[in-house]
Amino acid sequence: MVYHQYRRQFQMAYFSLGDKVPGSLFPLLYSGISHRNPHYSPEAGRIVFVSSDTGYNEIWTSDIKGQKLEQHTQLKSRVAYPRWSPDGSKIAFIAPDDRNEGNRIFILDLTNKNITALASSYHNHGRPSWNWQGTAVFASTSDGITEFYLDNSAPKVISPLSMAVGFAKSATELVFSRYGVNGLWLINLAQPEEVTQLISSKVFRSGNNWAMTADGVYFKSSNGNEQRLNYWEASSQQVTPLLRVPRSSLSGFGSMTYIPESNRLVMTLDGFPQRDIILLKHKLLK
Repeated sequence: MVYHQYRRQFQMAYFSLGDKVPGSLFPLLYSGISHRNPHYSPEAGRIVFVSSDTGYNEIWTSDIKGQKLEQHTQLKSRVAYPRWSPDGSKIAFIAPDDRNEGNRIFILDLTNKNITALASSYHNHGRPSWNWQGTAVFASTSDGITEFYLDNSAPKVISPLSMAVGFAKSATELVFSRYGVNGLWLINLAQPEEVTQLISSKVFRSGNNWAMTADGVYFKSSNGNEQRLNYWEASSQQVTPLLRVPRSSLSGFGSMTYIPESNRLVMTLDGFPQRDIILLKHKLLK
């Protein structure tokens, strides 16, 4: 029997904005361990991310310098896509269900260390995104953008549209990217049929790698053999290229977050895959 072992390590890197001397991407954590999907909370003052330091993908946090590391879950599972609540007291994330056939949305409450699964009849859920008040989580399901409540009341379908990544702009506004559809979109939660396009589909083609600030949006784009890090300014609606890197640098399944205190972007670097071809000999194999 011949088979292969597949390994891929992701790393978190930062890019400093506003430097007089143009910079590059620098590792946030110097380690041979896989780290990915960062999200920063100004209220908590920490970055949450997924790390395989223990041999499993678990939820960890660090300070903005990638120091003072703390492990928060020991699920021995494949957790993914952590997101801070608006007040920095909770973390929403995705993890496999009990049968490892689908996934569920889990909430980690940092005040008491409890982990609970939100009530849902869906088999699979997309990346979680908190509402403005921090009382519910949005995620894409087979029915579209669905709102899941922390009190475990029945979920509510907001829109039949899919959502890759979303950020609450206000109590009634959700900015989101879509699966398989380019462009950045804004939905009115009070009147969900009102959906407007913020950034053209010709410009914005980053389903996962983008981050929203009060003044604009940072996002990744691909062009030929290179990737670019761009900034869209909301007031002028102008796009400014900030950084150019090789095409395979930024993970297509990663995430991006902005840290205002240090004026940095933190993102997931794509690790080069490693495959070992192995020949297995056994007396039962003839």
